[in-house]
This record gives sequence, structure tokens and C-alpha cells, in this order.
Amino acid sequence: MDIARRGLLAAGALAGGMVLARPVLAAGLPVQVGADSASPAFRAAFERLVAFARSEIEAWGFPGLSLSLLGVNGEVATAGIGFANLDVRTAVTTAQLFQIGSISKSFVAVALLRLADQGKIDLDRPILSFAPDLPVEDARVTTAHVINHVAGFPGNAPPFPHETGGKLWSGTVPGAHFHYSNSGYDMLALLIQRATGMAFPTAMRQLVFAPLGMEASEPVIRTRDRALFASGYGPLKSDRAWFPGDRLVEGSWVDIERAAGSVAATPGDMAKWMRFISACATGAPQPLLSAASARRFTSPAVAAPDFGADAKYAMGLAGFAIDDGPVLHHTGGMITFSSAMTVDAGQGGGCFASVNFTGFDGYRPRRVTAYGVRLIRALAAGTALPDAPEAAALPPVAEPGNFTGRWVWPDGVAMTIEARAGGLVVSTAGRTARLRPDGPRSFRTDYPHIPTDRLDFEGERGRAERLWWGSALLGRDAAVPQQPSDPKLAALAGRYMSNDPWVGSVVVLARGQKLLVEGFGELAPHADGSWRFTDPELSAERAWFDATVNGQAQRLSLSGEPMIRQS
Repeated sequence: MDIARRGLLAAGALAGGMVLARPVLAAGLPVQVGADSASPAFRAAFERLVAFARSEIEAWGFPGLSLSLLGVNGEVATAGIGFANLDVRTAVTTAQLFQIGSISKSFVAVALLRLADQGKIDLDRPILSFAPDLPVEDARVTTAHVINHVAGFPGNAPPFPHETGGKLWSGTVPGAHFHYSNSGYDMLALLIQRATGMAFPTAMRQLVFAPLGMEASEPVIRTRDRALFASGYGPLKSDRAWFPGDRLVEGSWVDIERAAGSVAATPGDMAKWMRFISACATGAPQPLLSAASARRFTSPAVAAPDFGADAKYAMGLAGFAIDDGPVLHHTGGMITFSSAMTVDAGQGGGCFASVNFTGFDGYRPRRVTAYGVRLIRALAAGTALPDAPEAAALPPVAEPGNFTGRWVWPDGVAMTIEARAGGLVVSTAGRTARLRPDGPRSFRTDYPHIPTDRLDFEGERGRAERLWWGSALLGRDAAVPQQPSDPKLAALAGRYMSNDPWVGSVVVLARGQKLLVEGFGELAPHADGSWRFTDPELSAERAWFDATVNGQAQRLSLSGEPMIRQS
């Protein structure tokens, strides 16, 4: 499941665990390469890719990376880089499974396209006409709407949400608006079960994995297979922002059987998957789909700004251009893994990469897979191999002077924000902490023992004049009048948390006459008793507050996921 704006609930979640890991030692990262049958030219290109991937995880401080490169002519190379387990210092191997997250959606799309080719379903008819008991509220929703994220479903509602009678609602007219929904894909597993008469994992193996020879991979994540996986990691300090190089902790293991993202794969099997996608995109022979379904699978048609200004989406893949050449792309973020896959849609070939570090902090190895595509294009064209991008973790803050200076709390206490080594630091109450960008005018901090780690700046003409830290408004060089909160809104404000690692926590703030979910925007009351985001891009999401005790709401259900107030 991709965790970013597309994963509203998971944005507050961080991996938990108890095994303290030693820091990654960049100079000692092991590398295992599998490229025995590759030509010298392809091996030379892959060596460049491996070197860049290694420098990337060194810059970020990630444990390890699983990598595969597929050439235009079908050549394959794979690699394991870094550590599969930091505590015992075992190396990543090319035989280990990594969780690929939302890249799984392309597998689900192909399974449904196969069922359509067999006449068992019609992707363009209302889904309820095939399965009238599926949890869908709007009878106009088709299977294709769900696959393409235009059903209007919420991003991460649980199965059968209590607040809506167990059904997924459509926040927009089906077909009219892209809103990335893991919930919709999870429901598609039920449709696959109905159409095949098999359990979801069995159906996926028979429809997709077995015909492509992906024998090392698994359609679901289960404890019984844990020994086959690299260990996954997250931040040691989960109550504040993580910065590259901070210490890590082995994350919680969670069994996952979700069509939205439960495939686990080796890099060799991912090369087989990219070969299949390449064949569909270029019209080459492939064993699964009719020619029409292959074209539909690899012809993104729905505007999908989540993937870029000019990106389009269809059938589990996003399409856009790299250096004026079309690619098919997807990423995946899991509790303790982050992945990316990029396939050249014009001539075939592609690159897959996955790191064993949490996907909840925004990172995906996109730069690695984009560089891989550039390398195979240069090989195919017979031109010089491109230089690797500069390895870097967090980008420098643009125009730091807009944010630096002296800031004053409502009680007159001052703090300073300074630029240091391309970044920003905040100093107050005798402590100094780092800031990292989290939007054009927002930052997160690792300042200890605070109820919220997010700072939001306001001001005209670029230079910030006011700073929100939680519900407090700070002024530049002098305290500014506060905006008294509506008591009814203040009764809803607070930190709400779930022990489900997929849900995590959110902070609800009352700022004057506005109620906000920190990091996502303003909520407004609706006539049906729910609260809804004023941002049209979040129109499919809902919030419900209830269980009032001592004048405060004790429970928040955010798009159906319950969270309890924390003191």
C-alpha cells in the first residue's frame, strides 16, 4: 500500500518493535550480484546501477536493498545490497523476499483482466451486477472504476466500516475523479474469490504467478514464511520525525492478505513481472492476456496527479515520461518496506528496487529505478552510459531565509530557527532540534517531548511572518494575538491513536474557528453528522467523533478506522 497523501490514516503510523539495531556502517555494506548470463556491456551498466543504489542507501542510512534490472533484449541482473538483519549482520541475498506493497495492484488488475477475457466478469458493468452483496454503496460503480481509483472510495477505510452500514461510500461521481483507494482494491479480492470459487491467494497463484514462473514469490504475507524475508525496519524513536542516519529498530511483523498490497517477491521474480509488462506494452507475445486486454493494461488513461502533474493511471500502473520516453510505474509502501518499479513502455525493459525500511515516511527508491531505465535505454541506443545522480538524502531547504529568525511564543518565550549545513534547526528551552521539509511551508522536527512534531508557517510574499506549532501561534520577533478556539471544536481536538500499525495516530487541532487534522487540512461539519475535509482532493474521506466524556470526544473514526484519545 502506498503511504503518502494516498494513505491518509497511515501517515501517522510508524513501525514498532523491541529489537534495537546497531547503526548501519556505510563502509561495510555487502553486495551480492547475480548476472552470470549477462553480456559484459549489460554487466557494466548494472555495476553502475548497483553503485548508485549502494550510495543511495548509504546516504539515507537504510539497512538493505533488493534490486533487479531487465534489459530491452531480455537480459537480467539482480543484486542484494546491504543487510537483511542488522542485529546479526546477515547480508541481503537475491533469494530473499521483500514486500512490494502497492506494486501488488498491477497483479490484481491482471487477474481481473484474465477473468474478463474468460467471460467471468465484465469490467465495465456495475460491480454489484456480478456480486450484489459486495460492500458498495453506489450502484454505478464498475470494476474498472475500482481498479483505476475513480470509484470515489476512501483511501484506507477498513473492510465493512461500521459508520456506513458496512459499505464503502463514493465521495465523488464514479468515474469522475482520481482518488487513490486501498479500500477498493481490498474489496476486489472478494470479487476474485466469487469469480473463481477459490481463496484469494490460490486464485492469484493460478491466474498470475504460476503461468509466469514466479515460483519464489508469494501473493500474501504470512508468519509461516517469515524466514524467507529480509527483516524490515523503522525508526527507533517513533514519536518524532525521523532523519537519515538515525538509529533503527526491527519493525513489527504483520500477516497481510490484502489485494491492495500483499505480494512478496524476489528480485528475479520481479524481472519476470517486468518482462510480462514490457511484452504487453510493446505488443510482444505473452501468456496471460488477450491483445485487447494487454493494451488496456498498459494504456494509462485517467489523470492521476498523485504520480505527477502529467501522470495518468489505469489497471494498477501509472504512466508518465522520463526524459521524454514513456514509462509505466508504481511504488509501494509497507510497515517496514518501501519499493518502486519502472518499466520502459516504449521498448521494454525496466528496473525494480525495494528497501527494508518503513514506507510511512515518504521515501520510495524512485531515483534508483529511474536511473535503471536510463541505463537500459543507453545500452539499447548504443550511447554512453549516463552518470548516476548525486547520492543525497533530504534535499536542502529552498530559501531558508523565509523561515529563519527569532520566533516568540504567546507567553513571550523566544525560540530561534537557524540554517545549518543546508538544513534548519530550531532552538528553544535550552534544546536544539532538526527540521525537515514536509510540504512547501511545513516542517517536521525531532524536538523531544512535544505533542506534535509539525510546524506550519504563514505569511505573504514568501517570507513567513507567523508560525503554527500545534494550536499555538508564534510571531516573528514578537508575540501575536492568539485566535481563541470555539469550545465545541476544542472538545474535539487532541491526539488520537490506534495500536494497529497501519493506522497509527493523528493530531486534531482547533485553531480559532477551524478544526484541522494536522498535515492534511481543515474539517467541516456535514449534515449527516460526519466531518469532511474542505480540500476537494480529500472529498472521499470522512471523520466521526463520539464517546464524549468530561466534555471531550474520546473516539475519532477517520474514514471508518477507530482511534482513541490520548492524554
